[in-house]
Amino acid sequence: MVTSSRRRWTGQRKLWARWGHLTLGPERPAGRSTTLHVYAPGTSQRERDLLRVSYGITEGTYAFWAIGAAGVGGALFGLRDSLLAMVAAAVVCVLVCAAARHLVLQVRELTVQVDDDAARGDAVALETGVAALRALDEDPTLSAVEYERRWARVYDTLPARAKAWPASGDW
Repeated sequence: MVTSSRRRWTGQRKLWARWGHLTLGPERPAGRSTTLHVYAPGTSQRERDLLRVSYGITEGTYAFWAIGAAGVGGALFGLRDSLLAMVAAAVVCVLVCAAARHLVLQVRELTVQVDDDAARGDAVALETGVAALRALDEDPTLSAVEYERRWARVYDTLPARAKAWPASGDW
């Protein structure tokens, strides 16, 4: 099942599925950016939910609303309570992102920027990956094992994410 979400202020659209999500950037004179995010095969529903919330926090969407709502709610009880509520909301956002860090590092991404009929990135790989993953969602006869096997095949074709910093002890 594929669900969709749109951000009004950026024009960005996300299509969410069991295997990951597709981010469609807005049409602009400079072009359009499309990113395919594929989760590691075997990612559970809880882990997908954690990733979705983590993406929302790191993009500022959920963090903005959570901290703002905590501030307004706390303001009803006084300035000190407002600040405490905002700090608590910020701490929760940081903890969610920390909990999702190992999952985010496993996500494989492929981005293509199209502008003036020229594409930067592997547009063919993006199109074939999206087509294969959409075929998974549209075939109701697939067993869970076959679904995971085909999902893994697409996942393996995408480049692995480079680590943002070395693991402890690798300095």
